[in-house]
Amino acid sequence: MSFYLTGLKPTNVIGEVFENSIWWWHPLWNYIIDNCREFLSEEQIIGGQFNEFCKITETQAKQISNRLEQLIKIGHTKNYEIKHKQELIDLGDICSSCNGGEGRCRFGMIRNGCLIPFFNSIKQNMGIKGNLAVPFCESPFSVENVKVFALFCKHSGGFSIG
Repeated sequence: MSFYLTGLKPTNVIGEVFENSIWWWHPLWNYIIDNCREFLSEEQIIGGQFNEFCKITETQAKQISNRLEQLIKIGHTKNYEIKHKQELIDLGDICSSCNGGEGRCRFGMIRNGCLIPFFNSIKQNMGIKGNLAVPFCESPFSVENVKVFALFCKHSGGFSIG
């Protein structure tokens, strides 16, 4: 599954489309929520986690772009990337990031019941050893992805998620 964002009034080809797999999108959207919350409504914050055509205005897209560019420039995004990678390494065999299946996983997925035991049993039955964290918790985050998204926002004229 992918998140396919389309520019509402793109100023050039960069603002036409932005696509991330579900694994890449949720950590990126969480970063946006953490750092751009004041630009978004609660409906948009929630709507950005689903492919249901949540719309972000041109003004909001520019505000997000400007903020992300600032965060990249001061090294905040790189530090976040390093921290995110370390958290994934630290998961070990059992992920407790969603409080045992209750609530929101800190890596971005809203779950109704934890899938970790299911994935762990499958991996163990296949003889796979090592980090048995559920794939949702193996979501990558990178400065480069944030840079591409910031450019998309800048040139999108606003966008729709879905």
